[in-house]
Amino acid sequence: MNRGLKAVLLDTPETIDYVSSEFGLADIRNLTLKKADFTEDEFVNEFEEMFDIVFMGNITHIYSEDVNRNLLMWVGRLLNKGGMVAIEDFVRARSPYADMFAVNMLANTQSGGTWTEEQYGKWLIDAGFSNIEVIDLADKEKQLITAFLEK
Repeated sequence: MNRGLKAVLLDTPETIDYVSSEFGLADIRNLTLKKADFTEDEFVNEFEEMFDIVFMGNITHIYSEDVNRNLLMWVGRLLNKGGMVAIEDFVRARSPYADMFAVNMLANTQSGGTWTEEQYGKWLIDAGFSNIEVIDLADKEKQLITAFLEK
């Protein structure tokens, strides 16, 4: 029986290099650092095994609806049946900071913004997820969206 947690941190090469050196992540047991662009579907081919959980923190606000929809489809290809996706971000109409943050994303990204529960729900359902829940995170003014893969 395999016990314990194995984690993979996937981000751009620049980010992985930074967190590896600044936070000493390269030598942590059961942590794999992967350099890839998760806005391109090829990143899914980087993995030989399936996952039980994929956590996406502060990602969806950077990208457009189409990129987020595709990203959740690709995440679905990485999860075991019944696996969970957890998305932490500002949800429009729930977070008091979401509207102002959306303006910041309009000014600083090509197509970012903040998204509504309905938008997240549609993307997740289209990607084969169900049991969608949005949880308000105390002291963060953000939300955690969770869903489970039906496959």
